[in-house]
Amino acid sequence: MSPSHPKRLAVRFVFTMAIVLVVGGVVLAKKPVPPPPLPPVRYEIRLFHLYPSSTIAIPMHPNQMNNSGQVVGYCGCRAFLYDPVLDDHDEAIGQAIDLNEIVDPETIPDGWNICSATGINNRGDIVGSLAGVGGRRGYVIDMSADPQPQLHTIPDGGLGTGSYARRINNNGDVL
Repeated sequence: MSPSHPKRLAVRFVFTMAIVLVVGGVVLAKKPVPPPPLPPVRYEIRLFHLYPSSTIAIPMHPNQMNNSGQVVGYCGCRAFLYDPVLDDHDEAIGQAIDLNEIVDPETIPDGWNICSATGINNRGDIVGSLAGVGGRRGYVIDMSADPQPQLHTIPDGGLGTGSYARRINNNGDVL
C-alpha cells in the first residue's frame, strides 16, 4: 500500500458523506449522549414555626427564598425570617425568627409593626411592609448592620397613600 492511499480514502469518505447529506437529506451523526443522572436531592424538607409555645395553628405564608435557603414571609401580622444556619436541626420543627425582635427598635417608627416580609436578596437584605398609624409603609432591613439589623422606611412621596416594597435584587434595588 502506498502512503497516499489512506488520504484518498479519507477524501472519498468526506465526499461521500457530503453527497449523502445533500442528496439523501439524511444526517449521519451519532446519537447525542444522554445527560448524566440527576444528583440526589440537595435540600431537606423542614417545617418551621414562629410561635413554638402556641397550641393554635396560625398559618405561615412564606414569600421568597434566597440562594442560602433563608426564607421570609409573614404569620398573622408578624414578619419572619427562617435561616437554616441558625436552625439547630435537632428538633423536628425549625424555629423562624420574628423580625420585630431582631431589628434595632430605634429604627422602627412608634406605633408601627413589621407585618410582612416579601423579599430577600442573596446578601440577606429584606423588604416588606410595616402596618401602623396611617396604613402601610414599605421598608428595607439591612441585616449586615452592626450591632443589630437596621430598618429603613420607604417614604410615600408626600401623597399619604403609603409605600410598598415587594422585591430586592442583589444590587439593593427595591421594587
